[in-house]
Amino acid sequence: MSGATGHPSTLPEQYPNRGLQDSPQDDVADKEIVGSEADEVSSYTHAEAKRILRKVDLALIPVLVLIYLHKNMDQFIVSYLVPMQKGKPTNVLTQLKMTADDWSMITTFQTIPSVFFEVPSNLLMKKFGPRFHFTRIVLLWSLSGAMGALAKNKGGLWATRFFLGVFEAGVYPGILAHLTYWYRPDEIAVRMIGVATAASFSSIFDALLAWAITYLDGSHGISSWQWYLIILGLVGVPVAAVVWLFLPNYPETARFLSEREKQILISRLPASSSRRSDANWDPKAIWSELKNPLIYVFTGMQLFQNIGTYGLQFWLPSIIASFGFTTTQSSQLLNIPPTVVGLCASFFWAWLSDQTLGIPKPLYLIGAITWTMTSFFCLAFVKNKPALYALTIFAKIGSASFFAVLWPWRSQTMKGATSTAFVFSFQNGMAQWSGMIGPQVFRSKYAPRYTIPFMVCVIFQFLAGLTASLGWYLSKDTEKAVRQEAKIRREEARQQKLDEKYEKS
Repeated sequence: MSGATGHPSTLPEQYPNRGLQDSPQDDVADKEIVGSEADEVSSYTHAEAKRILRKVDLALIPVLVLIYLHKNMDQFIVSYLVPMQKGKPTNVLTQLKMTADDWSMITTFQTIPSVFFEVPSNLLMKKFGPRFHFTRIVLLWSLSGAMGALAKNKGGLWATRFFLGVFEAGVYPGILAHLTYWYRPDEIAVRMIGVATAASFSSIFDALLAWAITYLDGSHGISSWQWYLIILGLVGVPVAAVVWLFLPNYPETARFLSEREKQILISRLPASSSRRSDANWDPKAIWSELKNPLIYVFTGMQLFQNIGTYGLQFWLPSIIASFGFTTTQSSQLLNIPPTVVGLCASFFWAWLSDQTLGIPKPLYLIGAITWTMTSFFCLAFVKNKPALYALTIFAKIGSASFFAVLWPWRSQTMKGATSTAFVFSFQNGMAQWSGMIGPQVFRSKYAPRYTIPFMVCVIFQFLAGLTASLGWYLSKDTEKAVRQEAKIRREEARQQKLDEKYEKS
């Protein structure tokens, strides 16, 4: 365990089983780093480490947020297209001759390829580098998404969403894996949730864009739902340019850090962290993870939780529109409050779980599941429309808080680049089966009350709670050790501040 004082670190000799398999120019960068510092880092203060992390945050997090924001705007766009121009000839269901149940199949065609391509895509990120990995994804999925505007029937739209699922595979688990190269397990929660909440912002932008684009309906002979797909596809070009120009690959080659800052950043990471010097491909690491019951427990936990919340998210704009508070067009804006509240809740839950080191992270996760389960139970029986709307907000709080803890907890249990890339992609890919199951739970025959779908969601939330309890039992020693190390580092930082204050006095 290395504290804030910075124990000496040697690269790559400290990790003899991790072969260096990168490009020649990156090898030169590594040699310059190691040689310039004589393979060691002198002692550093907590304030110095904190300053370095701020530089990393400013360089890395905004680009990752932009990627995920754009990805989720495209993912949830299908939820906002159906209420557009509802009952008019330019409505997407009318023009493509689709039923509501046909529309729910969109997620099936998008999810199936994403599930199968998630793992290989994420494993290739190490070989080609994060910058190329994410640029490729953004460009190809944007092209596929925009092509949806050319669809003349449901088969054409399903085909474009299928290829979109192929191209976007690896984006979210890739983001999670990339963060582990830069941050310690006890520092990663707020960063992970900072990126993940881009999904919440995407819902806000989707709602605003859906409201604004309704005024373009019929312009140049193009319906509003087609404008939506075209605009979002075109946005992908500047997003890809930003990723290619500004996303840093690894700490060793980061141009915004000095040689000493690079060494400090690398040396303070635990031995289990992902590193650029890791082998691009380690079959033994994958086999080890497949034999570990945690991969199945965490996957089941995420799958069960997602089934209910994904279904609600998919149909939320239509459900809110059915409440009849206002016009269908203005009801798009009512999707914003649940998103904003969920965003605030996730940040608070992530911050609280990092600050209260005496409370295990799994307990926060189980609390979020319980909150969501209670919200779904009430949604199944409450009939008052304002109360129903309030309950959709409560459900959003629980689901957002769940992911604020899930990924940071999971990151504590992995070792090395291959293990991290495989576990994140396997778990996220398999959990995406919820994208097919969830929307099918909310079938049109249950509208407008959806009592049975909400009770089905309650059952799946209960199963998520059971698997979370099992995961806590299986990983309790590791989870406790991470909290203890965080306590030690926090105490060291506090002592340093006291010493500095004493010296000044």
